[in-house]
Amino acid sequence: SQDAPDVVFSLSWTTATMVYGAPGTILSEAQGLNITPTTQRGTHASLSPFDMHNTLIAAGPDLRSGFVDSIPSGNVDVAPTILKILEAKPPATIDGRVLSEALNSSNAKSPTVVKKQLRAHTTLPTGEWTQTLDVSEVNGVRYLDQGTGKFTPKVQASR
Repeated sequence: SQDAPDVVFSLSWTTATMVYGAPGTILSEAQGLNITPTTQRGTHASLSPFDMHNTLIAAGPDLRSGFVDSIPSGNVDVAPTILKILEAKPPATIDGRVLSEALNSSNAKSPTVVKKQLRAHTTLPTGEWTQTLDVSEVNGVRYLDQGTGKFTPKVQASR
């Protein structure tokens, strides 16, 4: 959507297990290089798959019982799905998609997931920055899977 906010900041992340046993930790200057089990915390401030992927649980007579959907979805899909169940037309164009694969009434095959990696690179006076975003697209709706960034300092020539 043109009104959606841009991601302007994301903490660096690793797949390491945090102090509470869940995978996904962040790296910050507050931790410095002294990363110990007591400083390894998870947050919702990164583009890690651990922060980006959450659980949606829905139940009702129009939804498939015991169905686990591995196709990407998001909060933006809840309204179109509810409107479809109620057979109501949205008052205007809305974002998201109908989670048709989760509906009892749908005989349609599962939608196709197209995975892409977006990459940006820039050279700075002190080094190079590379940013990647992994996205999935389903029926024209884009879902952010994860993002990483890496700064590579310039190697100083020895005298």
